[in-house]
Amino acid sequence: MLFNTLPFFIFFTLVFSLYWALYKFKNLQNALLLLASYYFYAWWNPYFCILLLFSSTLGYSTGLWIEQTRKDSYRKIILGFTMAIHLLILGWFKYYNFIINSLNSIFGWVHVQHHIPNEEIILPLAISFFTFHIIGYTIDVYRKDYAASHDYFNFIAHIAFFPQLVAGPIERGGHLLPQFRKERQFSVDMLVSGGRQALWGFFKKIAIADMLSLQVDYIFKNHSSQSGSTLLMGTIMFSIQIYCDFSGYTDIALGIARMLGIELLTNFKFPYFATSITEFWHRWHISLSTWFRDYVYIPLGGSRVSNGRKYFNLMVVFMVSGMWHGAKWTFFIWGAIHGSLMVLNAAMSKKMKLPSNNLTLGLKMLLTFAIVTLAWVFFRAASVQEATDIIGNIFTRGLKDLPSIQKTGIKGLLCALFLFGVEWLQRDKVFGLDLKNMHYTIRWSAYVLIIILIFSSDSLNKQHEFIYFQF
Repeated sequence: MLFNTLPFFIFFTLVFSLYWALYKFKNLQNALLLLASYYFYAWWNPYFCILLLFSSTLGYSTGLWIEQTRKDSYRKIILGFTMAIHLLILGWFKYYNFIINSLNSIFGWVHVQHHIPNEEIILPLAISFFTFHIIGYTIDVYRKDYAASHDYFNFIAHIAFFPQLVAGPIERGGHLLPQFRKERQFSVDMLVSGGRQALWGFFKKIAIADMLSLQVDYIFKNHSSQSGSTLLMGTIMFSIQIYCDFSGYTDIALGIARMLGIELLTNFKFPYFATSITEFWHRWHISLSTWFRDYVYIPLGGSRVSNGRKYFNLMVVFMVSGMWHGAKWTFFIWGAIHGSLMVLNAAMSKKMKLPSNNLTLGLKMLLTFAIVTLAWVFFRAASVQEATDIIGNIFTRGLKDLPSIQKTGIKGLLCALFLFGVEWLQRDKVFGLDLKNMHYTIRWSAYVLIIILIFSSDSLNKQHEFIYFQF
């Protein structure tokens, strides 16, 4: 069930109405959220609800087990055991065929006459998101950052909470669980704020991401026959598309969660206004980058080690982050590129100090966007060869020709210019449409304009999945 469809609108209207009708009964509200969330997940494949329930139950049981175990060595064994189970499940569904194909390629290179057959494996929706959510909770309980949950139904409900289940943000038990334990009071301000952010997310998704996707798909599919300028424009359009698609999902998720009285973690802070690659990762997919910081980078030693070890830690984190996104070498290379850029930034940050003025900041912002955009080619391309061909052809086929862009692409770019203009003016706010302090004529003019742009979009009646659903 996609957020940008009529079935979801009907589903959410029913859930919202019943939820607030039960406002005096917190446990019934939570039960409703649990049933609604599993129905939402079952819309794609009901059989994978069993996997979600198993993983959630394992996380709940392990948390209690760790909390009740006094001996540190036993607690560590329990933690390692449950993490191994979660990672084996994730590895089987997401990486088994990738590993087999890589082994078969190695056999071919060394002329070994052996072939391991692939398995027909269907990737469960959101497995990376809910697995990391549960692992993070278990580690936090092990570290005694907070107490384990003793309410089974609240626990599995907060794991499956439908706004954030499919594509994040990757929640933390210490942030989301307490909200399921307390009573939620209806608030008009909360409803309006959530509605604003959800509307902004729908605008990003429908009027920009989905419109640009038609052009991007065509350019990447036919990259061998495109001019350098068209390939460059296609690359820029994908950079905008993935931002509007993923941050659009996040805005919708945070908005509808707030309408239910629940606050989710912030996942984006206008990342394309970053002036360095380090700042970019403080603004992009924040819940994932902080997850790797807290559970991988810091345990490896973080920045409290020698420079060489710190750079190694950064590379490990970003290469693992790349593989988290998918079982393809293109994702691994994309992660390695960002890891190398982070190492370079860390090595040069203290040696090269540029004057801080508007021109310098603008140039740094443009350079950061350009680097991030070129790296996105590996993220989007079907193979490493395709990615290198596209980047090579951008610079060898001439950039002086006008790019070949269709009408939908032009409309998407114009909406994107409007989006970035608004976000620049609102860069000190949480999201672009946070207009609560502005005059009501400005607010309502903005709402009407955005609704018109959404409903005039060529992609309105076409169902486009969110890009991060595949992860």
